Amino acid sequence: MSMIHKDCSTIDIKAIAFDFDGTLLNPNKELTPKTLEAVELLKERGISIILATGRSYRAMLPLQQQLKTHTPSINYNGAAVYDVTTGVAIHEVLLEEEIARKIIAYGREYGLHTHGFRHERLLFEVETPEITNYQNHVKFSGTKVDFDSYDSLEMTKMMYISDDKKTIAHIASLLEAEFGQRIQHCYSLSTYYEMTDGSVNKGRALSMVLEEIKVDQAQSMSFGDGHNDLPMLLFSEIGVVMANASEEVRKQTAYTALSNTEDGVAHFLDDFFKLQLFETKL
Repeated sequence: MSMIHKDCSTIDIKAIAFDFDGTLLNPNKELTPKTLEAVELLKERGISIILATGRSYRAMLPLQQQLKTHTPSINYNGAAVYDVTTGVAIHEVLLEEEIARKIIAYGREYGLHTHGFRHERLLFEVETPEITNYQNHVKFSGTKVDFDSYDSLEMTKMMYISDDKKTIAHIASLLEAEFGQRIQHCYSLSTYYEMTDGSVNKGRALSMVLEEIKVDQAQSMSFGDGHNDLPMLLFSEIGVVMANASEEVRKQTAYTALSNTEDGVAHFLDDFFKLQLFETKL
């Protein structure tokens, strides 16, 4: 069963935001039948479903089409909000070019693969196994460019893809010392270190979406598993962390769901909303 730490039966939830990877998706990057059923039942009750992901709009779109959502989506960890009925960004914040160029310079200096999104265009400089795997992950191809001669490097999001956490921590400290709050950076997955403008996070983006759909913060719930999800989990009235999240993330929230290997989201929603998804049928 999911783990609900305190009585929340009196809270009237009108909107729920879901992270994808490590949360709504199982380890095979799939939406399970029970997850799809739970989301459909919530929509029938008039609850708005908000997709809140580090992914680009294009990478999110096949999953959004499966879920058949209509509420604006949160993409790039909050750097953009999209109208999913038109595919048009209704809000976007770009990382300053000065910062983007320094991220690229540090990547070159320390041997890390660097890539970035400018709006919906995936850009990279060197074809590596990391970028091949990433393109397979997001299911579309990027463009190889020379960053030094690229017209504008104001970026929606930039990333290092590496399991070298020591080197990334060192670069992060250099960026923090030089740019302070002008840059936001955190892990979305264990090898994805993502950087956006300092004003960006999922919590602020969720606030914008709730205002757009006229739902109070006190009527919101969210699910996530990563450091990039924490602002959203802490902003929501009910922030639910997955059991597969790191201890550092888990200890900051009041509510916990089973892991994404155990249909954790569906179980939590079943318990909270009494959906009867897992009851034995006679």
